[in-house]
Order: sequence, then C-alpha cells, then structure tokens
Amino acid sequence: MGLKEQLPISSERTIYSVILSGFHRVALSVNPTFRYAPCGAEISCPFGTLYKLLTSIFPKTMEIIYEDNHIIAVNKTCGEIVQGDKTGDKPLPDLLKAWLKEKYAKPGNVFVGVTHRLDRPVSGVVLFAKTTKSLARLNEMFRLGEVKKTYWAIVKNPPPATEGELVNWLVRNEKQNKSYACDTEKPDSKKAVLHYKLIARSENYCRWR
Repeated sequence: MGLKEQLPISSERTIYSVILSGFHRVALSVNPTFRYAPCGAEISCPFGTLYKLLTSIFPKTMEIIYEDNHIIAVNKTCGEIVQGDKTGDKPLPDLLKAWLKEKYAKPGNVFVGVTHRLDRPVSGVVLFAKTTKSLARLNEMFRLGEVKKTYWAIVKNPPPATEGELVNWLVRNEKQNKSYACDTEKPDSKKAVLHYKLIARSENYCRWR
C-alpha cells in the first residue's frame, strides 16, 4: 500500500515532506533505478538524488502562510534551498518570484528579498521581503534580535537535562562561506544562545523545542 492510501487525508505536499523527513520507508516504482523494488523496501540513495526524484513525482506547490504588500511568509519543505548552491537546484526565492509573477500577472521583474535562511534539510517558515524598503527594515530587525525563532527537532541522544541553555560563539570562515560554533569566545565571533526544552519522548527519540 502506498503512502497516499495510508494517509488518505494528507495532501501530496504533506506526503512529500514526510518522505523527505525520513520517517517512512518507501518503495518507488516510477523510477527505472527502483522499478523492481518490493513494496515497503528501504531505498538508500544520496539526499540530493532522493529530492530530485520526489520533485519529479509530486507536483510542487507554493504554500503561503501570510502575505501583504510588504512581506510574504512561505512554508519551506525539507529539501528546498533558500540560497543557490553547487547542485544547481532552483532556490526558493526564484520559485517565489515565478509564483508571484504568475499570480499577479506582472509584466516586469518581481522583487523578492531574502531576510534569513533555513538549511536544505530543515522545513519551516521563511520570511521574504516584497520591497527594498521592507527588506531594509526586516534586516534591521534580525540584526537587533527582534525576531524570535523557534525550532523543533527530533533527536536520538538527548542532553542529560530536560531544559537548559547552550552558549556558543559563531566564527565566520569567509573562504568556506561557513560559520562554526566554538565553546569559547574568539576574535570577531558572535555569541549565540540556545534555550532548549523537552516536549515529548518515546522509547528511542525525543522531541525538543
């Protein structure tokens, strides 16, 4: 039985997210590589390959959580990218521009400003600016820490305490275009404070906020 039969009330986008999140073993018979995979078989392949395969199966839709004349909030699925990378996959801002252009029948270019990012494996709300003025204001809000971010995670090896605080310093490596977390303060580092709390647990996993 396929996921659509198992989850009849779920949309294709929801099923698509479930598969990418790694919570189900899947057998995909539509791709020649896996044509003879038995039902329920577990497929092992690189994440990027799985993402491309699933996006060819499920039609992608833009799920808008909020929109006004200045900002637009999009529900990013696991596997989508906010910033272009070496894979060549189309980033979310480009998809959003095309969506806005079609929705409002805009003849010219569409502006979409990136205010923050979520990594490819992470799903959640991404806030974009629709004007240069709102982009400047949002950037300032993020810089001043006026925007509150809440993350949900499912982990196998939880910390010893059910609630606490983690303090690190982020060091930027410009050559690698990456930031690294350090236990002690370094020159030009940025302090990062994470408050965590156990929300639920099962025999093998814990859900954290």
